[in-house]
Amino acid sequence: MYLPSWMGAAPSVIHMANAPGLRQKIIHQVHHFIENNLDQPLSIKDLADETCLSYSGFRHFYEESTKEPFWHYVKRYRIEYAAGLLRHSDYSSTAISEIVGYASGQAFSKAFSNQVGISPTCFRSLKLLPADKTITSQVDGEIFQHLLDFGKLHDEGALRIEKTVNKTYFYRRQETLSETVVIQLAGSFFRQFPGKDLIVSTPDIVCISGLGGIRMNYGFIGHNQEKHENFLVREIKDQTYLVYSYKGPLHLIGMYVYKLIDIGKRTQQLSIRNHNSLVVINHQTSALEIWIAI
Repeated sequence: MYLPSWMGAAPSVIHMANAPGLRQKIIHQVHHFIENNLDQPLSIKDLADETCLSYSGFRHFYEESTKEPFWHYVKRYRIEYAAGLLRHSDYSSTAISEIVGYASGQAFSKAFSNQVGISPTCFRSLKLLPADKTITSQVDGEIFQHLLDFGKLHDEGALRIEKTVNKTYFYRRQETLSETVVIQLAGSFFRQFPGKDLIVSTPDIVCISGLGGIRMNYGFIGHNQEKHENFLVREIKDQTYLVYSYKGPLHLIGMYVYKLIDIGKRTQQLSIRNHNSLVVINHQTSALEIWIAI
């Protein structure tokens, strides 16, 4: 059984739910496990074992902490993740159903239709998604026009390809994402980890739910053999990224990540491999780059 170092000895787990700050750490660990095992047949027992709680104890703990039943969250996250792949990847609907943990394409199609209101095929052909409407209501779409020509961006030095092999993303989770939060995190991060770039990402997929209230991961890229306590871990075994040098205001970067992916797919200039996009903040210059997994 995996026991996170911050949880201490197992006997104390029964009483830990009321400890300040520890409840949220457990929920972060649960969501981390789900996100990294989305293609597996998840069970409440898996998560109960992961958190050293009983079956019934975990069910009550999760629902009380998140105000949502465990299986509602898992289904919602699977469908959100699938929606992004339908929109921005070249995977078939059958392949996507496997990626997000459905036993068959038929089961996936039924679950998707029940939650979204239309079939995966119809969703894939939509011209506008909720995220598009959210962005349009907040900013002038003309600011994204320069993203239409990837060739020109490459020639100007704003776009390049990077490959990352056998690395590890060590990260913590922040429940809210705002310009003020990012600036504060960057200041404290660079003091605590001098010489390391700050890596920001989000586990949330915005195609259906929009850009409001997304959660944020923050940390750094290290080697697989490194050990860092109190960090969640995601391995990057062999990943190619499209890297865009971002020059805009910090508060719009979430929109730029989405628009870069969406425009790239619509103009057939890119296809995402997964939702593990990163925003890299250079520790020396504070320059920002968007890294899209392709």
